[in-house]
Amino acid sequence: MPSAIKTAEEYGDDLVVLFVEVQGASSTQAERFAYDRKWMGTNAMWTSERVFSTGAKGIPNFALLSADGELIMKGHPGSMHSKIMDAIDNEIASAKKGPKDAPKALKSAYKAFAKADYTKAIAAAEKVASSEGDDAAAGAELAKRFKKDVDAKFARVDWMLKNAYLLEAEELFESLEKSVKGLASFEERVTTLGETFDSAEMKADLKLAKSYAKIEGKLAEDGLDEKVLKKLDKFIKKNSDARVVARGKALLKMASE
Repeated sequence: MPSAIKTAEEYGDDLVVLFVEVQGASSTQAERFAYDRKWMGTNAMWTSERVFSTGAKGIPNFALLSADGELIMKGHPGSMHSKIMDAIDNEIASAKKGPKDAPKALKSAYKAFAKADYTKAIAAAEKVASSEGDDAAAGAELAKRFKKDVDAKFARVDWMLKNAYLLEAEELFESLEKSVKGLASFEERVTTLGETFDSAEMKADLKLAKSYAKIEGKLAEDGLDEKVLKKLDKFIKKNSDARVVARGKALLKMASE
Protein backbone atom coordinates (compact mmCIF):
# COMPACT_ATOMS: atom_id res chain seq x y z
CA MET A 1 0.00 0.00 0.00
CA PRO A 2 2.72 2.59 0.80
CA SER A 3 4.21 2.09 -2.68
CA ALA A 4 0.76 2.59 -4.23
CA ILE A 5 0.36 5.85 -2.32
CA LYS A 6 3.76 6.99 -3.56
CA THR A 7 2.72 6.07 -7.09
CA ALA A 8 -0.44 8.17 -6.75
CA GLU A 9 1.69 11.13 -5.61
CA GLU A 10 4.19 10.67 -8.43
CA TYR A 11 1.79 10.36 -11.36
CA GLY A 12 -0.95 12.74 -10.28
CA ASP A 13 -3.75 13.02 -12.85
CA ASP A 14 -1.93 10.80 -15.35
CA LEU A 15 -2.94 7.78 -13.27
CA VAL A 16 -6.16 7.04 -11.40
CA VAL A 17 -5.46 4.99 -8.26
CA LEU A 18 -8.51 3.36 -6.69
CA PHE A 19 -8.25 1.50 -3.37
CA VAL A 20 -11.00 -0.96 -2.49
CA GLU A 21 -11.56 -2.02 1.13
CA VAL A 22 -12.63 -5.69 1.11
CA GLN A 23 -12.58 -6.79 4.76
CA GLY A 24 -15.89 -5.37 5.92
CA ALA A 25 -14.68 -2.17 7.56
CA SER A 26 -17.12 0.73 7.74
CA SER A 27 -16.33 3.88 5.76
CA THR A 28 -15.34 5.59 9.03
CA GLN A 29 -13.03 2.75 10.02
CA ALA A 30 -11.43 2.69 6.58
CA GLU A 31 -10.89 6.46 6.59
CA ARG A 32 -9.35 6.39 10.08
CA PHE A 33 -7.13 3.52 8.98
CA ALA A 34 -5.87 5.56 6.03
CA TYR A 35 -5.26 8.67 8.14
CA ASP A 36 -3.48 6.71 10.86
CA ARG A 37 -1.07 5.32 8.26
CA LYS A 38 -0.61 8.71 6.60
CA TRP A 39 -2.06 7.51 3.30
CA MET A 40 -4.25 10.55 2.65
CA GLY A 41 -3.45 13.73 0.77
CA THR A 42 -3.13 12.32 -2.77
CA ASN A 43 -5.47 12.04 -5.76
CA ALA A 44 -6.12 8.39 -4.90
CA MET A 45 -9.75 7.39 -4.40
CA TRP A 46 -11.20 5.04 -1.79
CA THR A 47 -14.27 2.81 -1.86
CA SER A 48 -15.72 -0.39 -0.40
CA GLU A 49 -17.50 -1.27 -3.65
CA ARG A 50 -15.67 -3.72 -5.87
CA VAL A 51 -15.58 -2.31 -9.38
CA PHE A 52 -14.94 -5.79 -10.75
CA SER A 53 -13.28 -9.01 -9.67
CA THR A 54 -9.59 -9.22 -10.46
CA GLY A 55 -9.74 -12.99 -10.25
CA ALA A 56 -6.64 -12.93 -8.03
CA LYS A 57 -6.58 -14.78 -4.70
CA GLY A 58 -5.65 -13.19 -1.38
CA ILE A 59 -4.98 -9.56 -0.56
CA PRO A 60 -3.60 -7.23 -1.53
CA ASN A 61 -4.15 -7.75 -5.23
CA PHE A 62 -4.42 -5.32 -8.09
CA ALA A 63 -5.61 -4.79 -11.64
CA LEU A 64 -4.06 -2.29 -14.05
CA LEU A 65 -6.35 -0.98 -16.77
CA SER A 66 -5.46 0.85 -19.95
CA ALA A 67 -6.81 4.27 -20.85
CA ASP A 68 -9.53 2.42 -22.81
CA GLY A 69 -10.46 0.22 -19.84
CA GLU A 70 -8.76 -2.94 -21.04
CA LEU A 71 -7.00 -5.19 -18.51
CA ILE A 72 -3.23 -4.91 -18.86
CA MET A 73 -2.13 -7.01 -15.89
CA LYS A 74 -3.25 -8.23 -12.48
CA GLY A 75 -1.87 -10.14 -9.51
CA HIS A 76 -0.04 -9.51 -6.24
CA PRO A 77 1.58 -6.03 -6.30
CA GLY A 78 4.45 -6.89 -3.98
CA SER A 79 6.08 -9.31 -6.40
CA MET A 80 5.45 -7.27 -9.55
CA HIS A 81 6.43 -3.72 -8.59
CA SER A 82 8.96 -3.05 -11.36
CA LYS A 83 6.73 -4.63 -14.00
CA ILE A 84 3.77 -2.55 -12.83
CA MET A 85 5.76 0.69 -13.00
CA ASP A 86 7.05 -0.14 -16.49
CA ALA A 87 3.51 -0.93 -17.63
CA ILE A 88 2.19 2.35 -16.21
CA ASP A 89 4.92 4.36 -17.96
CA ASN A 90 4.30 2.57 -21.24
CA GLU A 91 0.53 3.04 -21.04
CA ILE A 92 0.77 6.74 -20.23
CA ALA A 93 3.19 7.29 -23.11
CA SER A 94 0.96 5.29 -25.44
CA ALA A 95 -2.21 7.10 -24.34
CA LYS A 96 -0.64 10.48 -25.13
CA LYS A 97 0.13 9.35 -28.68
CA GLY A 98 -3.30 7.87 -29.23
CA PRO A 99 -4.24 4.28 -30.17
CA LYS A 100 -1.79 2.44 -32.39
CA ASP A 101 -4.51 1.81 -34.94
CA ALA A 102 -5.68 5.45 -35.01
CA PRO A 103 -5.68 7.09 -38.46
CA LYS A 104 -2.51 9.04 -39.18
CA ALA A 105 -4.60 12.13 -39.88
CA LEU A 106 -5.79 12.15 -36.25
CA LYS A 107 -2.42 11.72 -34.55
CA SER A 108 -1.98 15.48 -34.09
CA ALA A 109 -5.43 15.70 -32.47
CA TYR A 110 -4.51 13.03 -29.91
CA LYS A 111 -1.19 14.71 -29.14
CA ALA A 112 -2.84 18.12 -28.66
CA PHE A 113 -5.45 16.66 -26.33
CA ALA A 114 -2.74 14.93 -24.27
CA LYS A 115 -1.10 18.35 -23.82
CA ALA A 116 -4.45 19.77 -22.63
CA ASP A 117 -4.77 21.96 -25.73
CA TYR A 118 -8.41 21.03 -26.16
CA THR A 119 -9.18 23.79 -28.64
CA LYS A 120 -6.47 22.60 -31.02
CA ALA A 121 -7.37 18.94 -30.48
CA ILE A 122 -11.05 19.37 -31.26
CA ALA A 123 -10.31 21.63 -34.23
CA ALA A 124 -7.93 19.03 -35.65
CA ALA A 125 -10.50 16.24 -35.25
CA GLU A 126 -13.28 18.37 -36.75
CA LYS A 127 -11.08 19.25 -39.72
CA VAL A 128 -10.70 15.57 -40.50
CA ALA A 129 -14.43 15.06 -39.89
CA SER A 130 -15.31 17.76 -42.45
CA SER A 131 -13.10 16.21 -45.11
CA GLU A 132 -14.38 13.74 -47.66
CA GLY A 133 -11.65 11.26 -46.85
CA ASP A 134 -11.86 7.77 -45.41
CA ASP A 135 -11.16 9.08 -41.90
CA ALA A 136 -14.06 11.56 -41.76
CA ALA A 137 -16.25 9.33 -39.59
CA ALA A 138 -13.36 8.62 -37.22
CA GLY A 139 -12.68 12.36 -36.97
CA ALA A 140 -16.28 13.13 -36.11
CA GLU A 141 -16.33 10.43 -33.46
CA LEU A 142 -13.07 11.65 -31.94
CA ALA A 143 -14.27 15.26 -31.81
CA LYS A 144 -17.42 14.05 -30.05
CA ARG A 145 -15.34 12.04 -27.57
CA PHE A 146 -13.02 14.97 -26.85
CA LYS A 147 -15.97 17.27 -26.17
CA LYS A 148 -17.48 14.66 -23.87
CA ASP A 149 -14.18 14.40 -21.95
CA VAL A 150 -13.94 18.18 -21.59
CA ASP A 151 -17.57 18.33 -20.50
CA ALA A 152 -16.74 15.79 -17.79
CA LYS A 153 -13.94 18.03 -16.56
CA PHE A 154 -16.36 20.94 -16.25
CA ALA A 155 -18.75 18.64 -14.39
CA ARG A 156 -15.87 17.85 -12.05
CA VAL A 157 -15.47 21.57 -11.32
CA ASP A 158 -19.20 21.76 -10.55
CA TRP A 159 -18.91 18.78 -8.17
CA MET A 160 -15.93 20.32 -6.42
CA LEU A 161 -17.79 23.57 -5.90
CA LYS A 162 -20.86 21.78 -4.60
CA ASN A 163 -18.77 19.77 -2.14
CA ALA A 164 -16.57 22.70 -1.05
CA TYR A 165 -13.32 21.60 -2.72
CA LEU A 166 -12.88 25.23 -3.66
CA LEU A 167 -9.13 25.43 -4.21
CA GLU A 168 -9.18 22.30 -6.36
CA ALA A 169 -12.12 23.68 -8.34
CA GLU A 170 -10.35 26.99 -8.93
CA GLU A 171 -7.17 25.26 -10.10
CA LEU A 172 -9.03 22.98 -12.50
CA PHE A 173 -11.16 25.83 -13.84
CA GLU A 174 -8.14 28.03 -14.52
CA SER A 175 -6.58 25.16 -16.45
CA LEU A 176 -9.77 24.53 -18.43
CA GLU A 177 -10.26 28.21 -19.16
CA LYS A 178 -6.95 28.28 -21.02
CA SER A 179 -7.44 24.88 -22.64
CA VAL A 180 -10.83 25.66 -24.24
CA LYS A 181 -10.19 29.26 -25.25
CA GLY A 182 -11.98 29.90 -28.52
CA LEU A 183 -14.31 26.91 -28.27
CA ALA A 184 -17.82 28.30 -28.70
CA SER A 185 -19.46 25.23 -27.15
CA PHE A 186 -17.84 25.96 -23.79
CA GLU A 187 -17.90 29.77 -23.74
CA GLU A 188 -21.06 30.00 -21.63
CA ARG A 189 -19.73 27.62 -18.98
CA VAL A 190 -16.42 29.49 -18.82
CA THR A 191 -18.22 32.80 -18.42
CA THR A 192 -20.55 31.49 -15.71
CA LEU A 193 -17.78 29.87 -13.72
CA GLY A 194 -15.57 32.92 -14.19
CA GLU A 195 -18.25 35.08 -12.61
CA THR A 196 -18.57 32.59 -9.76
CA PHE A 197 -14.87 32.68 -8.96
CA ASP A 198 -14.68 36.46 -9.34
CA SER A 199 -17.47 37.11 -6.84
CA ALA A 200 -16.61 38.71 -3.51
CA GLU A 201 -18.29 35.85 -1.67
CA MET A 202 -16.15 33.25 -3.43
CA LYS A 203 -12.95 35.19 -2.84
CA ALA A 204 -13.72 35.21 0.88
CA ASP A 205 -14.49 31.49 0.81
CA LEU A 206 -11.27 30.76 -1.07
CA LYS A 207 -9.25 32.61 1.55
CA LEU A 208 -10.78 30.46 4.30
CA ALA A 209 -10.35 27.36 2.15
CA LYS A 210 -6.60 28.02 2.05
CA SER A 211 -6.50 28.13 5.86
CA TYR A 212 -8.51 24.94 6.05
CA ALA A 213 -6.27 23.22 3.49
CA LYS A 214 -3.24 23.78 5.71
CA ILE A 215 -4.97 22.04 8.63
CA GLU A 216 -6.27 19.20 6.48
CA GLY A 217 -2.85 18.80 4.88
CA LYS A 218 -1.21 18.56 8.28
CA LEU A 219 -3.62 15.78 9.29
CA ALA A 220 -2.89 13.93 6.05
CA GLU A 221 0.84 14.29 6.66
CA ASP A 222 0.98 13.49 10.39
CA GLY A 223 -2.17 11.44 10.95
CA LEU A 224 -5.01 12.37 13.31
CA ASP A 225 -2.84 14.36 15.70
CA GLU A 226 -4.80 15.66 18.69
CA LYS A 227 -3.28 19.13 18.56
CA VAL A 228 -4.14 19.54 14.90
CA LEU A 229 -7.68 18.28 15.51
CA LYS A 230 -8.11 20.93 18.20
CA LYS A 231 -6.91 23.51 15.69
CA LEU A 232 -9.51 22.20 13.24
CA ASP A 233 -12.23 22.45 15.89
CA LYS A 234 -11.21 26.05 16.61
CA PHE A 235 -11.30 26.89 12.89
CA ILE A 236 -14.81 25.45 12.55
CA LYS A 237 -16.15 27.42 15.52
CA LYS A 238 -14.54 30.64 14.33
CA ASN A 239 -15.66 30.30 10.71
CA SER A 240 -19.06 28.63 11.01
CA ASP A 241 -20.31 30.20 7.76
CA ALA A 242 -17.36 29.07 5.63
CA ARG A 243 -18.23 26.63 2.86
CA VAL A 244 -15.42 24.27 3.86
CA VAL A 245 -16.83 23.89 7.38
CA ALA A 246 -19.03 20.97 6.33
CA ARG A 247 -15.92 19.06 5.27
CA GLY A 248 -14.18 20.01 8.50
CA LYS A 249 -17.10 18.81 10.61
CA ALA A 250 -17.19 15.49 8.78
CA LEU A 251 -13.45 15.05 9.31
CA LEU A 252 -13.73 15.93 13.00
CA LYS A 253 -16.67 13.53 13.45
CA MET A 254 -14.74 10.71 11.79
CA ALA A 255 -11.72 11.34 14.01
CA SER A 256 -13.83 11.18 17.17
CA GLU A 257 -15.61 7.90 16.39
